[in-house]
Amino acid sequence: MARPFEDLAGSAVMPKVKAVLQPDWLLDDLELRMTRCVPAASPVLRIGTLLPAGESLHRVAAAETRSWWLEMGLSDSDEQNHRMILDALMARSPVYLGWATVPLLSGYMRELRDLAILKRMVEWVTADGYVDRLVRDAVALSVVAPWLQGEEPALARDAIETWVQSDEPAIIRMGLIVSATYAGQTTGVNRALQRTMLDACWAHASRVDSETAVAVGWALRELLRQEQERVLPEIRMRIVELSRQAMRTAVEGLSREFRVNLTLKWRQHRAQRSARITSIRRRSGSES
Repeated sequence: MARPFEDLAGSAVMPKVKAVLQPDWLLDDLELRMTRCVPAASPVLRIGTLLPAGESLHRVAAAETRSWWLEMGLSDSDEQNHRMILDALMARSPVYLGWATVPLLSGYMRELRDLAILKRMVEWVTADGYVDRLVRDAVALSVVAPWLQGEEPALARDAIETWVQSDEPAIIRMGLIVSATYAGQTTGVNRALQRTMLDACWAHASRVDSETAVAVGWALRELLRQEQERVLPEIRMRIVELSRQAMRTAVEGLSREFRVNLTLKWRQHRAQRSARITSIRRRSGSES
């Protein structure tokens, strides 16, 4: 007990204890914050632009996610802990937590983004039918497409092909929106990738469901803006295959002359088809 003070001080040195994160507890708190973002009636996403209500909800989500990140001290945590949190996130329902995916993966967890993570994220936000379309579209616009733009075109082509060949409208829409965003923000889209995007549009050209129709038109519109001389002849030849909403969206960026001519061609084809169907029904009725 008579040891000098210096010896006592030295003996008190202990190894630093590393804090153990509790992902479920952290995500309980984040999920509660995200309940502020779920609208009573979902605003509509029109041709790649969020309506003011949707923009406001995403600003709320970003602010709440930032507060959560800072208050929980996650900026001092390492990549392993971030991955643990992300894995736990995608094991839960995306109905509320989906709102946090854009601020997390486009900002705080950028180091985790790779193709495997993005594919998991797409499956996660499209698996639950109650996930707001604003969430799914924001993931496509702000997380998936920007990452693919920095990768080899072959990788982007394979990912888009996987999504547009799905049987689920929400996943098809994801692939089409990624195509539109990629084409709209990339100079000189690779020819093979451009072909994949066009084929995806024609594969779903006649669909009229709200998930797909506008997305088809939006992708075609952006491809036209990217390389009109190459894409416009194909649009002229196949315009009649498009649903009304897809057609209107696809041509809205063209000059008035092109827009009027293409719309007239589409209407004439529809009128002729309607007349043929009416004639067949009349003949069938008279024979019976």
